[in-house]
Amino acid sequence: HSDLVRMGIPERYWNAKLGLIPEAVRSKFDKLLQKERLCKCMTEGFGMVLTGIPCVGKTSAAVVLMKVARMWGYPGFFIAPNALRRAVFSEQVFDEDTTVLERCKSVDLLVLDDFRVADVGAKGFGASEFVQLLRYRTDARLSTILTVSENIYDLEEPDYVGEHFLPLIRPLRSSFTDFFIEGPSQEDQVRNRMRDLLFGDEGD
Repeated sequence: HSDLVRMGIPERYWNAKLGLIPEAVRSKFDKLLQKERLCKCMTEGFGMVLTGIPCVGKTSAAVVLMKVARMWGYPGFFIAPNALRRAVFSEQVFDEDTTVLERCKSVDLLVLDDFRVADVGAKGFGASEFVQLLRYRTDARLSTILTVSENIYDLEEPDYVGEHFLPLIRPLRSSFTDFFIEGPSQEDQVRNRMRDLLFGDEGD
């Protein structure tokens, strides 16, 4: 599991696989995972925003893509925006001569997980810094995935996000493709299984 740790993937996603991606979008996502297509995308650099309801499988999909890309020789790095902000403030080191921020700038595939309006509205490492990071990676033809529970089209409305967020959304809309993960919330499935366990016939 050393590769998964180095990529920053949380342990609960280590077993992420194609079968965990909602069936409604699995075949389309499977095409992206084919070696020739994925290697071409990684070589050219791509931007993707995975959207959908909370707990639908956006993070699992991103991790599956990371793992397959690593198999074909493209290392990735997974981090949440809040964790990135803390790493920047503390000048957290990724390895002996690289900070976490430098790793985010240079890695072949960066996943920013659970990206929210509040993340870019915060003081310090906020909207302008995220814009710089995403633009740097786009100009360098490096691939980036964001998972977002909010509708990306709503994010373009000033009344919804505030003026400070718009500079970030514009490069997202011009350089990133949005991919809607459609399916039931895994959170609901877990809750229903627990309810069945506690009160269903299985316990009789």
